[in-house]
Amino acid sequence: MKEKELQTAILKKYGALPGLRIWRNNTGLAVGLSILEQARRAGYLPPHLPATRYGSPGMPDICGLLSPGGRFLGIECKGGSGKQTGEQQLWEVWITRLGGLYILAYSMSQVDRYLSSYLIEEKENTCIPARSIL
Repeated sequence: MKEKELQTAILKKYGALPGLRIWRNNTGLAVGLSILEQARRAGYLPPHLPATRYGSPGMPDICGLLSPGGRFLGIECKGGSGKQTGEQQLWEVWITRLGGLYILAYSMSQVDRYLSSYLIEEKENTCIPARSIL
């Protein structure tokens, strides 16, 4: 399974469970499209375009909170023979040392195995609806 396919499968399967809140965590560098368009119209691209970095390098692909208690969850997805980068290994250490759950996932069965012992039944869930805390 490719990395993107694994991410999508995890989000679809676990995204609506009441005892778990997960989200796709993107990281990278973005250049404003208006700046690029202005440069194209002027006929050149400047050597250094203003850019915005978002996220932190090495953060897990999927982040979340486990109920009860709000334990942090980080899932790093890898396809095929993909390997963790040094930054991803650091995030694994930080998350686990601070009491979070980190999953290095190559397949859905790995994610299922790790999460099955942490998820609670819907009837036991005591989550507060988002609108009631606003």
